[in-house]
Amino acid sequence: MKNEIKIFLTALMFYTRIPVGHIQGWSEKMLNKSTRYFPIIGWIVGGVGHWFFQCSE
Repeated sequence: MKNEIKIFLTALMFYTRIPVGHIQGWSEKMLNKSTRYFPIIGWIVGGVGHWFFQCSE
């Protein structure tokens, strides 16, 4: 479970500008595995963007 959280944070770090801190044991292999979380990160970023623009009207 802890490894999956590291992979998720790697996807978050790669796809956004959100600082997630230093990830121990980072590798290109972990970045390849993080592609499974890209759709989830996209939904999060899209949802936050939608919420922001709805609140600003």
